[in-house]
Amino acid sequence: MWLNIKINGKSLVFGTAYRPPWLSVTLFLDALSESLGSFVGYDQTVLLGDFNIDILNKNCVSTKMLSDFLTCNNLVQYVEEPTHFTEYSETLLDVICSDASVSYISVDYISDLSSHAFIVCELDIPKPKFQPESVTYRSLRDIDINLFNQDLKQINWHCALSHNINDMIDSFNKKLLNIFNFHAPPKTVYIKKKYYPWITHNIRCMMRTSNEAQVRARKTKLAPHKDYYRELKSIVNKAIVSEKIAYFKFYINSKLNQPKIMWKHIKHQVQIKSKDTSLPSHFSDPDALNNHFLNIPGKNEVSLSLLTFFEFNGTNGNSFYFKEASEDEVVKVINSLQSNAVGCDGISLDMLKLLPKDVITEITYIINKSFATNTYPDVWKKAIVKPIPKTSNPVSMSDLRPISILPCLSKIIEKLACNQLTKYLEANNILPELQSGFRKKHSTTTALIEVVDDILTAQASGEGTILTLLDFSRAFETLNIPLLLSKLYFYGLSRNATQWFASYFKNRSQQVEIQLNGKGKTISGERPVNRGVPQGSILGPLLFIIYSADIIKNIEYCKYHMYADDLQIYISV
Repeated sequence: MWLNIKINGKSLVFGTAYRPPWLSVTLFLDALSESLGSFVGYDQTVLLGDFNIDILNKNCVSTKMLSDFLTCNNLVQYVEEPTHFTEYSETLLDVICSDASVSYISVDYISDLSSHAFIVCELDIPKPKFQPESVTYRSLRDIDINLFNQDLKQINWHCALSHNINDMIDSFNKKLLNIFNFHAPPKTVYIKKKYYPWITHNIRCMMRTSNEAQVRARKTKLAPHKDYYRELKSIVNKAIVSEKIAYFKFYINSKLNQPKIMWKHIKHQVQIKSKDTSLPSHFSDPDALNNHFLNIPGKNEVSLSLLTFFEFNGTNGNSFYFKEASEDEVVKVINSLQSNAVGCDGISLDMLKLLPKDVITEITYIINKSFATNTYPDVWKKAIVKPIPKTSNPVSMSDLRPISILPCLSKIIEKLACNQLTKYLEANNILPELQSGFRKKHSTTTALIEVVDDILTAQASGEGTILTLLDFSRAFETLNIPLLLSKLYFYGLSRNATQWFASYFKNRSQQVEIQLNGKGKTISGERPVNRGVPQGSILGPLLFIIYSADIIKNIEYCKYHMYADDLQIYISV
């Protein structure tokens, strides 16, 4: 059995193994060697177990075989005292093998519990050099709202004289950033460590005393010093638990009428990140990552006959067109958005939430100008891509998922377009009924319940079910844009709406930004994006399920269920 643990950016592998006395030593060591071969890329390996080989008997053939095994796998066996005791013998059967240095080994034999001794070891894991994390932000809370609103009123936000939507966006962004740079200029701070409010001054003093006792116990290795350290450590742990309970009791009682704020704070304080978004050092070249994400093997061509089929065999091409958005809709969308990630324009969602009605009017005007002219602004097409590890130990570039951070204003128009298009698709039953991805009142749970219920129903009728699970590799990145546009027209979008989507995809570009373990951020050069939908966009998921909606036309005699790019096909017989 193997366990992988990440400590201080290093991947440690812990394994346990047992050899029954009747099992051949050769077979056991061969199987163990094969198992160890699966963990070549990890930083340190620790192997524990009862091998039933007396290592103290240097002349034994089995002992020599074990010694050769350890040498071949670059492992050292650290236990030197007997670990197994009988009335007539004392043998060393239990081992601790590692390619890391071990600073402390303790063998304690308690005859009333077992014939085997308890073995305790401590690993030497160097503490990494502390690297403060830098964060650049705007202190929006410190803005004097009265002065801020007065300055906003002095600016002429209306840009009706300009007929070019890109000029409108450039002018608006410059005015907005200028006023925020005056009232809340960007600041860079260094975060040393996470603040825990229940770690009081008294707790810190107790922790300091406990740490000093630990250092002394390690140096002297005397039993009284070890006992004293363990006693202090126990007292400190109990004090921390007590303070933590008291803190959360007080906080929860004070926020009972504000459950959303309460749970957000609790989540921030207690949640451990499920995934570390920083990358190992071998992903040090952002340009290489950008090339990998964009240079997808294989051709992405579609025959002219297929495009023609969708052009001339669809529903009425004037069924859907974009409607003007109201200021109330824009405000509602701004308040509904969650992500505060800042795109290439430097504008955040929190900044937009501070804007008065006059500025919202201008944002609404620009959005409606985009819909009316079938033009998507160029600056909103620029993405900053942040690679997110798909696994806990990414090795190759294929282990990374590209997430696009888009300008905040683009999220507003995407959400408005998404709302209008979704309403049309649902009203006309265009999306597959059994597509659970990115839809209201649908989830992975509804997808699972549907499939499991069908399988159990078949089982109750005495039938067996054959299930095939399909996952389309890099599905979002390989989407063919001309084919998608043809399908949009096929499903009833007007020429104007289809042209707006064509503009949405035209001249898109991206840069890759990476955060290395213990280092700062680096960013690649800008490269054009010629296919696929940006992962991290609002429209991307909806456009993908439209693109893949007709796949069910090719499924006969079987049931199916879809969740985004995952497809389950099954038949009961």
